[in-house]
Amino acid sequence: MKGVTMKKSVLFLATVLFSAFAHAALPIEGSWGAKYSQGPLSFDITFTFTSDSLILTNVCSMGGRSATAQVTTSAFYTESSITTNQLVHDEESSGGVNCNVSSQPGTINYSVQGNTLILSAPGNPQMVLNRR
Repeated sequence: MKGVTMKKSVLFLATVLFSAFAHAALPIEGSWGAKYSQGPLSFDITFTFTSDSLILTNVCSMGGRSATAQVTTSAFYTESSITTNQLVHDEESSGGVNCNVSSQPGTINYSVQGNTLILSAPGNPQMVLNRR
């Protein structure tokens, strides 16, 4: 009987460890962002990664006025890539400022270096974001 109890204990421990590993937070989880300017227009882009989704927020500002566009898409993460399966788009206008944000299906690679997130995809320039 002692051997059966030991096997059940080992199986339980293995299940708990696997479950904890499967749901462990990856270093990408949380919010990352960057600010860009193009003439009088500025963009403040935030990527928020949760366990199963990606929220993209773009705050567009010009001359003291701003508009905010935001989308949420389901996402799957590995230790080095992000995969989204939905095409989502939002466009908002306020006070003469037009702002948009979108996400399309696909996989991009990432690396985390301290408080810096680097996103890369073949044929596209890297995007560097800072933890927020």
